[in-house]
Amino acid sequence: MRLKVFTAVAILCCLGVASWAASARDALKPADSGWEEKTGGKDYRTYLRYVKGADTAEVLMVGMVSQSPKACLAVVTSYAFFPEFMPYIKFTRLLHTEKASAEKTINTVFFYVEAPLVSPRFYTLRLVDETGPVVCQSAWDLEKGANRKTPADPAIASWIPHAADAVETPFNRGYWRFTALPGNAGTRVDYYVFTNPGGTIPPFIVNKSNAIAMPLLWKAFTERLAGRK
Repeated sequence: MRLKVFTAVAILCCLGVASWAASARDALKPADSGWEEKTGGKDYRTYLRYVKGADTAEVLMVGMVSQSPKACLAVVTSYAFFPEFMPYIKFTRLLHTEKASAEKTINTVFFYVEAPLVSPRFYTLRLVDETGPVVCQSAWDLEKGANRKTPADPAIASWIPHAADAVETPFNRGYWRFTALPGNAGTRVDYYVFTNPGGTIPPFIVNKSNAIAMPLLWKAFTERLAGRK
């Protein structure tokens, strides 16, 4: 009798674990369709989505953390400190800041990136950082106006003097979106990027590299987040 009770309890526990795992998988699914799952861990998943007529694919990472959306946003908008923890980013420079409202700040930032096996890349992003009661977000696109900089610019050259072979990224847009979970249970993290690093890298290598980079990015983000007071 005791064995039967123990067996029944064990089965229920296993069902409970399986149900929880299925629920966790569902919580980490993209909000829209067309995504192909690539990599992931217990608290995040990464996806690719191929775009008709484009050489490279969109990349999405969905995860869950226990901290608040505002704490998450603080990490991904600490641009001056990116070289300390963000994969491959070697140099950043805040070029311009505009306070559009109490909840919205527009930042223009120069990035210099050194990834394995390729020449250095650089780009200037216009980032719109917004804080809300439920959702916080940092969304970006390339800056193509007067605030665009290159390694040859005097304001940049003195910081990265050996960047003659650097390639400018032709397009780069995306966002970090942080959504509060019900009952103060933490935050859903959505990271999206659609980019092409430029140069002569074959598209399939770009897509594979992006998929490989996502676990590194998640690790860097969550470790930095955990270190915040």
